[in-house]
Amino acid sequence: MKIVQQYLEDFVRHRPEPDCKYAEQFVFYHGEDYTLFPDQKAYIQRYGRKGACFHNALKLTQRYPDDLFYTEGFGSIPLDGQPHLVFGVHAWTVTRDGKVVDPTWKQGCEYFGVAFDLDYVLKIKARPGRLSVVDNFLDLHALWSGEHTDWRPKWAKDKLPRSGFVPYPRRKVS
Repeated sequence: MKIVQQYLEDFVRHRPEPDCKYAEQFVFYHGEDYTLFPDQKAYIQRYGRKGACFHNALKLTQRYPDDLFYTEGFGSIPLDGQPHLVFGVHAWTVTRDGKVVDPTWKQGCEYFGVAFDLDYVLKIKARPGRLSVVDNFLDLHALWSGEHTDWRPKWAKDKLPRSGFVPYPRRKVS
């Protein structure tokens, strides 16, 4: 099993709460494993600034809105010849057939994430202070709770989350 997917499975296994409280849970339940597009230069003329993956991915998606989809999740980069998990949410783009085009990492090797509808991404990012769509604490993680429902790209509307996900937080009865 790939290191990123193993990390997410372990994370969810050790936090069995049925409602999402962490980005890792949302990505595990709604995301998928992506492979690298073999010809990055078909879309990328120059890599974006390191540390600006959310901006870089959005700009590339806007440049090719019919071909690429804004995606957030977790990834790995090679270190001493082995995949090394990068902690923290990362952003990239994917083609319609699930191939990664990453405008930030030149050597990303594993990706597991969630593709988003561009209109939803633009709506979230139009408000000040929003960098990540998945880890958007300024909106009290409305995406995780199921409050936001218009986030899937049109081609993925019929995809169901992995079993075990409950979209709305359970309220404790006192």
